[in-house]
Amino acid sequence: MEYEKILSDALTDPENTDFTKLRLSYTSSAGYNPYDYEYEDYSTILDDIENGKYEELCKTLDTILGKNYLNILAHLISAMVYSKIGEHKKSAQHENFAIGLLESILKSGDGHSYDTAFVVISTSEEYAITMIFKLSVISQKLQKHNGRNYDVLTVREGNSEEELDIYFNVDLPLTWLDKRFKSSENKIN
Repeated sequence: MEYEKILSDALTDPENTDFTKLRLSYTSSAGYNPYDYEYEDYSTILDDIENGKYEELCKTLDTILGKNYLNILAHLISAMVYSKIGEHKKSAQHENFAIGLLESILKSGDGHSYDTAFVVISTSEEYAITMIFKLSVISQKLQKHNGRNYDVLTVREGNSEEELDIYFNVDLPLTWLDKRFKSSENKIN
């Protein structure tokens, strides 16, 4: 229930919301599933944007956010779509929510090393960060370091040939996954 309460407060007063607390409380909620990519194919959404199908998009995005209100990309696209149809208040709400979520991740570290890795609650947060900074992902490696789990993304910026690694602490999603595997094993045995 903690997540639902914090989310409810965030919807009415996003400026005073602790988005880190919101994100972390989500990982303890019944709805948390960091690997649920039911609608991760954003190419259809981008096609709908190009074709001006804004009303349909609003419904699709509302469905996505209804399932996971912490979906950063859905908020960013919602902000753009609502702006295009003149619903500037809704646009600002989605933009502010996305910014709060992104700032929460960016405050967790700088992503330059294992010790300063960004703490994420899903891989979709990793890809939101790379999209925001216009980074092309070259590779992704799951690595263990000092008992913790990390996704290390090798990326390029723009047209640069220079590659750099960005570190993401993925303990929370992997802990969730481990619990699901153990639960499944217990049901089988």
